[in-house]
Amino acid sequence: MASASILWPIFFFSMLLAWLSDNQSVYEYGSSGEKIYIRKDKIFFIILLFSMAVFIGLRIWCNDTATYRYGYEHSISATGNILNGLSWKIADSPAFVIVNTVLKHIGFSSQDFLMFYSFLTNGLYLWFVRKHSSNIWLSVFLLWTMGIYLFSAAGMRQAVAIAIALIGIDRALQKKWVLFVIWVVIAGFFHPYALMFLVTPLLTFAPWTKWTWILLGIFAAIGFSLQRMIGTILDITSMMGKEYNAESFSGEGVNVFRLLVVWSPILLSFLARNHTRFSEDKENNVFMNLSMLNAEIMFVALFGTANYFARLANYFLIFQTLSLPWLFKFFNRESNNLLKVAIPVCYMAYFVFANVILTPFNTYFAKMSLWEYLQSLF
Repeated sequence: MASASILWPIFFFSMLLAWLSDNQSVYEYGSSGEKIYIRKDKIFFIILLFSMAVFIGLRIWCNDTATYRYGYEHSISATGNILNGLSWKIADSPAFVIVNTVLKHIGFSSQDFLMFYSFLTNGLYLWFVRKHSSNIWLSVFLLWTMGIYLFSAAGMRQAVAIAIALIGIDRALQKKWVLFVIWVVIAGFFHPYALMFLVTPLLTFAPWTKWTWILLGIFAAIGFSLQRMIGTILDITSMMGKEYNAESFSGEGVNVFRLLVVWSPILLSFLARNHTRFSEDKENNVFMNLSMLNAEIMFVALFGTANYFARLANYFLIFQTLSLPWLFKFFNRESNNLLKVAIPVCYMAYFVFANVILTPFNTYFAKMSLWEYLQSLF
């Protein structure tokens, strides 16, 4: 696994810290063997957050990193009025520009800029997961193996928009609707697609009731008729300030292995549908329905360009880290024991496939050492 040698130390260290955090938490078991937390550990989780954020923040090369670094160094001015010449069009990500300009005024280097967003994004990811997870270790494991964490090193603007939108989702779960809208709009000013989270209040219904079937039908129709709908999609993206052409939505569809991974929680929930459709747990109903949106958009990616639709689906991917552990409560103890083995094995296989076989991690990621970064600070 030398082709991912940079990745394995931080991955296994993160899994150890997540296990220690889970082990130091106080919980009891439900009738089906699912965890019910009484108190969650903070110390090991903070160390976990710091480790994961620093690893991403130390990168010097990964996907769009060079483009972001160049833009920060050459397109952001450290002098003059911060708001001078700022475009308030949502497609131009004004919040991202404002924050970057403030960082430049303060004197942050381009590496400090990357580190700041790594802490902001992964800090919010882990805060949200810790607060709402019913199995901390498994949720952190899925955060890694499903590619959510590593995506924060690739699509930085999208990742921070998702992270900020999570604050809005948290407020929605508390029925603080004004704050929910405010946070989602703020996220939209980092990346406009974050406004998709405004559908959240419509997704409190129990999984596998009639509304689930309606959504499945809608997305199936979109997938099978995608090529005939290209004009409509182009009009919608144009209204959001994004200019695409028909070729942008053509090309190879999403990898089938990746599709199976994101559909796994939905298929598992289908097996438990006789229980889930009576669920009155509004919080986990929302997480499950947002997970379904992720899988449904990924299904559409079978028929169009994987790059566009898969990134669109990524906005809802993090909710699978919460919905999958929640489903344990709907299975008996024997099935739970089987799932606790099968899930880590299968998702680990996908993680190895994605980062060793399909695209070796070392070929697209490089980083400086922590000591080199500290030296640059002083």
